[in-house]
Amino acid sequence: MITFPQILEKFGFGHLNPLAETKTIDVDQRRSTSISSMNKALQVYYDKNCLINQNEYYGIVVGIVERSVQSYANKNSWGQREGMSAGDSSPYQIYRVYIPELECRPAPVSLDDPVIATYSEIPVAFDLPMSVSKGAIVKVAYGDPLNMAQPEIVSVEGGIDGAALPVFGSSLAGSFNGGSAKGLPATAGKRGVVLGDSLSQLPVSFGGLVGAHLEEMGMIIRPAMKRDEGSGGYRLTKKGPKYMPPGVWSYPGKNVPWFLKNNKLKKILDKERAQLLVVLLGTNSAYGALPQGAMALRRSCRGKALAYGIDDAKTKKACSKSGPLAPREAKYKAQLKEFIKIARGSGVERIIWFGPPYASGIYGNKPFTAKTWRRLKKNVDQLLDEENITDDEFDIIVKQMSDNTEWNWGKSGLETGAENIRKWQAEVLIPLGVEWIDTKPLTENLRPGDGLHFRPDTYTAGGKAMIEAAFG
Repeated sequence: MITFPQILEKFGFGHLNPLAETKTIDVDQRRSTSISSMNKALQVYYDKNCLINQNEYYGIVVGIVERSVQSYANKNSWGQREGMSAGDSSPYQIYRVYIPELECRPAPVSLDDPVIATYSEIPVAFDLPMSVSKGAIVKVAYGDPLNMAQPEIVSVEGGIDGAALPVFGSSLAGSFNGGSAKGLPATAGKRGVVLGDSLSQLPVSFGGLVGAHLEEMGMIIRPAMKRDEGSGGYRLTKKGPKYMPPGVWSYPGKNVPWFLKNNKLKKILDKERAQLLVVLLGTNSAYGALPQGAMALRRSCRGKALAYGIDDAKTKKACSKSGPLAPREAKYKAQLKEFIKIARGSGVERIIWFGPPYASGIYGNKPFTAKTWRRLKKNVDQLLDEENITDDEFDIIVKQMSDNTEWNWGKSGLETGAENIRKWQAEVLIPLGVEWIDTKPLTENLRPGDGLHFRPDTYTAGGKAMIEAAFG
């Protein structure tokens, strides 16, 4: 793989900004002396002649710094929230940019090279409402080009492939030295955020535990926040408002395409300005990944399958067979690529993605009975309360439960779709530089809750295993 120093060698003097001399020296052999000719040459060639009419330059972002005090050079810091003391500002980022043609200091050999700390701090322009990631190729404009002062990043023109840059400002050797090879370490002082579904909506859930671990490592995460529309959460008091766990945005029943819809993903990342993104999504896409001919046993159909069996349920209005798998696979993979593109464009430097946990019982693809699945009665009661089964169907199911009837969803079980989601995620995300982690081996031996979710003690055990897999 190409290294960071090799990238900078390719972007040497004159590559990003093709500057050229614009003046020549005229010497009269009859009137000029050797001394006057040398003085003229020194004056011409040491003047800033090659910068005439040039006030914008291309450079590479090699460092990001968090600031929370006002700066005259950064207009974005001039706004002040109510209650702040004089001189304080809302947190913002400034960037250290390497411009080969202007920088007299040596190029960095990695993203933790101490020389980066000596580069000028450059903010983004006031009208550029976006974060910039390391490795981005940016255009820098100088408000005072004569004195090379008042620089601002006015646009992002491209970027170096994230896989070619050392993660989180460390060389690859330094990242792995003395640590776990399972995942690169997070960095204290960086910002982190977790996106998930109902498996992340409680403090004692997979996402809630990961969010708490980011804070323990010294990363900056937002505190518990009142849930917004469609999001999940937990109550601090019995009748109080619902909150999302610290550092977590949890949306029960949602999936990758939902986060892409209405630009929801970008809105969240623009608020968070995170360098680390942890994703726990995939379970709610599993019904859409069932093989052709399988039944999607959602709530409206699940009761029919329990009452009449999987084969007879196919004739019921609430149930339908899955169509060809290939178009659904192609669509989901395209959505994954778009998800990562948006995340990278929002300044995210590192992405950890946990695949769907193991699904069992009425969500699984293995045989089960009322005795082996003690939560079955509660699930059936819920289907009746939601009017997804009739009273007659309820009586049929209760009779089968008392007879210890065995059900087997086979390829129609949600776990079968989850297996495809895991495969598709790995095929797309790993080549894009995402740290994808298979959670099936981490969760399939845990005592389940309803088959899709888990109990507090098994959430804790599974969360610990997931944290170990990601962070060592």
